Order: sequence, then structure tokens, then C-alpha cells
Amino acid sequence: RGCPFKCEFCDKWTVYGNRPRVKSAESIIAELDALRRLGWKDAVFMVDDNFIGNKVKVKKELLPALIEWQKKHDYLFEFYTEASINLADDPELMGLMSEAGFNQVFIGIETPSKEALAETGKSQNLKHDLMESVRTIQHHGLEVMAGFIIGFDSDTEDIFDRQIEFIQEAGIPKAMVGLLHALPGTLLYKRLEKEGRLSGHVTGSNTHTMQTNVVTKMDPDTLREGYKRVLDTIYDKNLKNYFARCDILLDNLKGTGFKQRKIRLDEIKALLKSLAFQPPTPYGWQYIKFITRNLFRHPDLFAEVITYSIVGNHFWAITRETLEAEKVKSKMDEIYQMAMDQLAKYSQTVSGTSAESMKAITRALNRYKKRLENIRRKIDSFHREFAKDLIARYNEIEDRLGKILTNITDSSHLAKNGR
Repeated sequence: RGCPFKCEFCDKWTVYGNRPRVKSAESIIAELDALRRLGWKDAVFMVDDNFIGNKVKVKKELLPALIEWQKKHDYLFEFYTEASINLADDPELMGLMSEAGFNQVFIGIETPSKEALAETGKSQNLKHDLMESVRTIQHHGLEVMAGFIIGFDSDTEDIFDRQIEFIQEAGIPKAMVGLLHALPGTLLYKRLEKEGRLSGHVTGSNTHTMQTNVVTKMDPDTLREGYKRVLDTIYDKNLKNYFARCDILLDNLKGTGFKQRKIRLDEIKALLKSLAFQPPTPYGWQYIKFITRNLFRHPDLFAEVITYSIVGNHFWAITRETLEAEKVKSKMDEIYQMAMDQLAKYSQTVSGTSAESMKAITRALNRYKKRLENIRRKIDSFHREFAKDLIARYNEIEDRLGKILTNITDSSHLAKNGR
């Protein structure tokens, strides 16, 4: 627990402190033995706020113990973890991690903008050539997964293209891009609270969601549209850009210390399943090209090729659903606004509260309610996480229109009785 850095948006160091604390090697080996006895054969995530926060203990105690255990058990597990970009400065550390069976590391790159990095206190990233650091880590047999943030105060409209270009050129298939959120307890939250720039609540996830509790300096519509374009580009409909990043990564891993595990039976089954359902998809041609290219170019990494092709489907599906859900939400908002505009138009052109005028307004509003009901049926086809937010928005709009119709009906009755 703990991280030596002090990023403004991060709550790791504010909760757990700046002094990294590590479990003993003996404790971790005992946990691995327990997993082995239980029959676990998949990847193991080494949970750590920053795995290399205490380099001395990691290099001198933990990694040698992991290497010994892995050799004894024929490299039963592959490990992945989180670390900071200065991992690239330590070839010995990267070599030990690779030898211990670490294949992936998640790094908070955040942004290629030096202004934004300085603004958020990400000093460790400012000291490095981020592109070169990613390549260095890849060349030591470690896939870089990375987090990116859009919406810093210093961000300008070119940040969307800059993020896309960096992610593509660096060969980061699993790029987690999200809008800036202010978590309670962070310096960012405290600053924005003082500035009166907090709005709403945090959801616990800032990726593949259009909501943020930060009142950004960039126009919110510009930010939202730009963010949608980033997602729609890096995980495009035919996944051409995604598979291009996978190709770059595999090329960079070639000839490194990347610990290639044996292909498991469940992965063979997964490959056969993917060969059945992925070719007919919109990205099917890119999928076939990716599999074919790397079957010949990287036969020694084919287990990873299988994994990347299947993971690609996950990112494709969640991105398509995210963007489609946003379209549905926008359509509901559009229908509501049209209803309000229609109501305002009637209010200006129709005098009095005659039965005929009230019926005309009611018919118009009911037409919009009918259009909403058609959308409601479509919402049921979404994954529950997306459907939940859409249903909440639908209910809000439907309730507003319902109250307006009730008021109109009541006014009509009053007018009728008054006569």
C-alpha cells in the first residue's frame, strides 16, 4: 500500500500515504501456494498502488522468491500489476519482473500534454519521454496497459487527436481513456470544491461514461463529443486501429524476455469459438488479417494473439454500446425539447383554455410520449449497466411529460366547470 507520488486527482496516496508498504515474500508465496492447491491456472493480479514504490524490497526479496517459485512450478501463473512510468529507468527491475512471469503492467500515462501533467502534479511523467519509456518497457517483455484522462483545465481541443496519436503510435491495445473525475479526499476534489466546480457524484469508474462531477473549463459539449470521437477511433467499428496497436506491441515484444506460457485447453476452445463468431462481425476482416499475420510472424506469441483477438471483441462491444447508449439518451433529450418547444408554440398561438385547444396540445404531447415509449423498448436490449442510466433518464422525462399532461387535463376540467 502507498505511493511515493502526489498526483492531484489520485486518492491512493491521500488514503494510504506516501510511504510504500509491502507484504513479505513469504506471505505472497503462501498465497500462491493456496491458489495452486485450489486449482487456479489463470493470471494473477499483484494488487499494489505502485508495485515499484519500494524498489529495494521488490528487487532483493519479492522478485527472487517469485522466480524461484515459478521455476519450481513450471511457470504456473502469469502476473500483472500497476506501476509508475519510472519503471523504464531500471533494466534490472524489468528483467527480474519478466523472469518472474510478469507479462503486463498498468501505467497511468494520463496525457501527452506537459501542461496537463504539470497541472495535476504528475512529476514522474514530466521527467520522461513517455513514448520512449513505453517502448523500453515493451522491449523488456512487458505489455503496457495504460490509463488516460481528458478534461484537465489546460486541455485544448487538440487534446483528442493528441491522445489518439499517442495511443496508436505507442502500441497500447488496452487503453483506458476516461473523463477527469474528482474523487473525495483528493487534492483535486478539495480545489474544485473551493472553486465551486463540483457537480453531481462520482460513479466509481471514469471510462466509457459521459458523466463527470467536474465542471470543466472546456465546453462540456465539446468535451463530450471529443471524448466520444476518441473512443470511436481507438476502438473503431472494424477494430482496424485496435489490431494495428496489437501488431506494434507484438513486434516490440518479439525477441524479449516475454514469458510465453503454454496454450491451455480453454484457450483452444476460446479460439475455436472466436473463429466461429468473430469473422461475421463488422471487424471480421481485420480479425482474420490479424490472426493470419501473427500466426506466421509471431508463432511463439500465438497464445497472446488469441487473447488480444478475444479482448478486442470486449472493447468493441462496450464501445459500441457506450456510443449507442449516448445516441439514445440524446434522442430522448431531443424529443423532450421538441415537446417543450411545441408546448411553447401552442401557448403563444392559442388563446384561452378551450376544449379544442387543450385537446390539440394533449394530442401533440401524447405523440412525443409515444415516441419515447418506442425508445423504451429499445433500452431493454442494452446491458444492465447502460440500461439503468437510460431507464432513469426515460423515467425522468416521462414523469415530466406526464405531469404537464395532468396539469392540462386539470385546467381543461376547470375551464369546463367554470362555464
